[in-house]
Amino acid sequence: MRQVLYLGTDPENFLDKESLIHYPVIKTIPLEIPCHIWECFTDYTHVLFTSKNAVAIFLAALKDSEGLKKKQLIAIGKSTASKLAQAGYTPHFIAQEESQEGIIELLKTQDLHDAYIFYPRSSLARKKLEHYMRRRGIRHQICDLYETVFQKPEPVPDLDQIEEIIFTSPSTVKGFIAAFGSIPTNKKLTCIGAITEEELKNLI
Repeated sequence: MRQVLYLGTDPENFLDKESLIHYPVIKTIPLEIPCHIWECFTDYTHVLFTSKNAVAIFLAALKDSEGLKKKQLIAIGKSTASKLAQAGYTPHFIAQEESQEGIIELLKTQDLHDAYIFYPRSSLARKKLEHYMRRRGIRHQICDLYETVFQKPEPVPDLDQIEEIIFTSPSTVKGFIAAFGSIPTNKKLTCIGAITEEELKNLI
């Protein structure tokens, strides 16, 4: 049977594929959250989540769950919003496009004159959203919540038996190359999001 190779950390949305192989070429390592983040937590008006990983890691470290429910919660897309909902938090805003560009378009529609946005993110996150908030003068606090590292778990799948490869982020593209050396051109290559697709095209 020809199989599908899923490279991200959470294959929840692809479990309907009977031939799915979950082979995470990246893993997330939580970072220590500085004390000043918690000391200022009551001041934040919004919390902006740009991945399911950010939701899971932040909620695991959160000490004030009731305080979070008082914030305006922003999710980068439906998957991140669903992760929040599963944990009992209702996202107030969901970007239509699951990317930093989508978040920026959403923020453009909001009156953020008195806002104080808390933005927990990967240490490898692109800086576009950060730069936008600075240019617009939006008060914000950024926290590098976790780092993403490459890995090559054993056993390594036989690529000859793989028909489709699913890349979930630019990091999974780089992680695949770190694990396998190059991107095969004789497979169906599926990318989640335009930024992932752009990264793949640049490295093929």
